[in-house]
Amino acid sequence: MSVTFHEITGLTYWASYLINGDASGMEDAELDQCERWLRENSVRHVVSIVDDSERFTNRAGLLCGIGLPFDGADVCEYVCELEPVLKPGKCLLCGERLPAESFPGRHNCGATIYPKSEAR
Repeated sequence: MSVTFHEITGLTYWASYLINGDASGMEDAELDQCERWLRENSVRHVVSIVDDSERFTNRAGLLCGIGLPFDGADVCEYVCELEPVLKPGKCLLCGERLPAESFPGRHNCGATIYPKSEAR
């Protein structure tokens, strides 16, 4: 099985937490915001940051999907492995046929199963 990585824009100051698991220095609201970003982007784990991708933007909230569209902050591109997303029919990760009653939840291979209305 091959693994595909995606580049996703996130706030730069999340790097220590996302890559090393070190949340020291982050307030609870910031940690919640980061966790929401992980969930909403279906990030399984962050591998690294794209070299030279750090930049300031006055639209950080819009780019990261975490707040008001005109929040100014430093952002960067994170290299992420995403959770496999399943559509009704068969598992996109292992190819096994999925019974209709398995939505939503987790497949036995570890992939996330979404109801048909949420399938991407």
